[in-house]
Amino acid sequence: MEKLRTHDTKRKRTTLNDTVTRNDLVKNGKFFVAPQQNDKPFKELFAELMAQGAGSPVDDDGFPAGPWTPETLTDAICALRGNEEGIELRTVQRWFQDNDKGILPKNVGLLARIFGCDDGTEAGNWRVALNKSITLQKKIRLANKDAVADRSKTDNQVSAFKASEKRHPFSARMALRINAMLTGGTYIFVIIMIWGLWSILGMSAIILGLAEVSYTTDSGTEKQVGLYQAPAWTIEKLILIPVYFLITSRAVSAWIDSRHQFVRSPKSETWEDRVASFAPAFFLVILVCVIVVFALQWYGTYYLPLLAGPDSGIEPNWIRVATNPITIIPTSIIIPLSFYGGMFIGFVYWVCFSGLLLLYIAARDITILNANLSDPTDTQPISATVTAARDLVTAFYRCIICGALINIAIKVDAIYFISDTESLFKFLKLDLLSALGVDGNAWTYLAGREFPSFVSAIFLLIITSFAYVGIYQIKLFTEGALRHQVVTHAQVITVPAFLMFTYAMLGEFTGFTLLLIASVVVGVMQLARPATSIAPLAPDRK
Repeated sequence: MEKLRTHDTKRKRTTLNDTVTRNDLVKNGKFFVAPQQNDKPFKELFAELMAQGAGSPVDDDGFPAGPWTPETLTDAICALRGNEEGIELRTVQRWFQDNDKGILPKNVGLLARIFGCDDGTEAGNWRVALNKSITLQKKIRLANKDAVADRSKTDNQVSAFKASEKRHPFSARMALRINAMLTGGTYIFVIIMIWGLWSILGMSAIILGLAEVSYTTDSGTEKQVGLYQAPAWTIEKLILIPVYFLITSRAVSAWIDSRHQFVRSPKSETWEDRVASFAPAFFLVILVCVIVVFALQWYGTYYLPLLAGPDSGIEPNWIRVATNPITIIPTSIIIPLSFYGGMFIGFVYWVCFSGLLLLYIAARDITILNANLSDPTDTQPISATVTAARDLVTAFYRCIICGALINIAIKVDAIYFISDTESLFKFLKLDLLSALGVDGNAWTYLAGREFPSFVSAIFLLIITSFAYVGIYQIKLFTEGALRHQVVTHAQVITVPAFLMFTYAMLGEFTGFTLLLIASVVVGVMQLARPATSIAPLAPDRK
């Protein structure tokens, strides 16, 4: 019997040691568990201590009689010295339940005395540990509430989108899907798609030997015209186009998220309704990008010259050099590659034009929603409207700057291909040294070559005109209805005018590289910190 009892005792201790990882002691005839450093929320910590019987009376062997129950814990707290008020059983029962209910500070002290075995020092240590776990429990509860709110907001947006789709015909549904694709959290996937599509083109160029390829001009110059020598295919497509799209997408997304505070009537149109009303404009953008930017440009710029070969009369670039003037790659291979490149150009410009159209819709939206403020003496909605209007103006301004830089890259690309220098770097270096008087050997154009500026000029004209229409629509609204000035003429005209002057002057004189460098520096600085965003808010105009 004695051996059996000893064996039971050892087994009991082994089982307890497997479940209780704390330093087990006996204080004042009670089972003591020291507070640990690991962070646990109150509910989890309380459940563990209840299961272990922390602070409960021990038997002759020094082990607790069993886990706490709401009744036994209530009796133990009521029996504490100096606790004349006692505690209600319902209060203790709420501690045992899986809920978000808190615990009063005075009850934290009583619970700490139980866990500290009514020892002053240990009770103080347990008070600190319990307060820490309660704080952690509150943080978890708030985080869960925020997550639920975010899910609810997303569900509401999805429901509104689906409801709008049901109310509108096919053309409007198409516009809504474009809006969903180019705004919100999905815009990063559009940028990844641009980079991914370019990667296919770039890898194809490397495999086919078009990344670094040259041809001999009529003057005997070995001219590099590979993909790496084309800023319109590298800097523009990989950097400037994603930046441009990021500007429009973030601005429109910010307006969509904040427009609810400007809706003053339940009969006001939703954002989805506003987008749906511009469905014909979205169709026009698609047609322009498919027919003009892609089909016609590819047919005239690549397909016909590739078929004509050396007799095409068009300067070779990294695609056309494949069959002009000598056959490097069969036409049956290079024409599909040029077709893919043309589709890629059409896609990225569709992204640019659609994003600008959404930004214009946001400008219309803010003017319509705030056309008649309910209380002109209330400065709070006026201040919020002016801030939102200035954010949209800043986005339009950035679009103009980025669009100008895009067209500058296109023109630098074009004038290099019709120059007589060996590489792009040498072309710019030679022009710069000639302007500084260091080297007297100036570059010249190839005989019979003219710069095709029409397409890029049209692209710049579209971006600039749309952006300025949006800016001045907001400007007239804020100065008329709100009597506030969000931007001045000088702020939105000076730098864009300088960049457009640079675009017009590129390649027109020796030393244009100095103007190019200045424009790039000024343009990047304005993208990082636009003049419109740092302008002080003008006071009310009486």
